Amino acid sequence: MTRMPAYDRDAALEAAVRLFWSKGYHATSLKDLEAALNMRPGSIYAAFKSKQA
Repeated sequence: MTRMPAYDRDAALEAAVRLFWSKGYHATSLKDLEAALNMRPGSIYAAFKSKQA
């Protein structure tokens, strides 16, 4: 069975904040977050519920 990598919420939040600062909050897309967080869209929504979370 494939094991999922450990999820670090603080590291994910730091990566998201860096992305928001570099691209701007409104210019940051879900695709940008996927790449920066190395997460799939469903996992991002499960962890954060929304962009504002």
